[in-house]
Amino acid sequence: MPEERDGDPVRERAGSREEEVLRARRESLERLGRDRAFAISLREALDVDEPTPTASLRDAFGSLGSDHRTGERRTIAGRIVLKRDMGNLKFLTLRDGTGDVQLVADRTTVEAESFALLDEVDLGDIVGATGEVGTTRRGELSIFRRRQGQFERSSATRSFPRLAS
Repeated sequence: MPEERDGDPVRERAGSREEEVLRARRESLERLGRDRAFAISLREALDVDEPTPTASLRDAFGSLGSDHRTGERRTIAGRIVLKRDMGNLKFLTLRDGTGDVQLVADRTTVEAESFALLDEVDLGDIVGATGEVGTTRRGELSIFRRRQGQFERSSATRSFPRLAS
């Protein structure tokens, strides 16, 4: 078993990164406030009882061509496993028990405060969102977000596992 050494630069970098991430998550929680960061239910947050499973979305809309909007609204919920910020567009991949689906937010179609809330969402958070079903220019099946609720913050105050030396 490796010896513990004080002053190990890898361990120090990992510890400082962990502290930085936890500090950012705590600040985000303070900005949001607990009531806004933790909704009680989909009914309370988005006016539905159950989200549409990803597999059902793919069965119903998987054959859509690229850059197509259906006009149909669905509500999805899941854990954020990927997040990309492209300026006026934000993409989040949500994972439920049946698969992944992309959530798209467009600054031009979502009110500014609601769009800014996406900056407070972290990987691992559980969110729900309602929006129009469609595909992106690259053909990715997506929900084009209109409303969002957040149900659980990931590790807002809990430590991450330590890196092995």
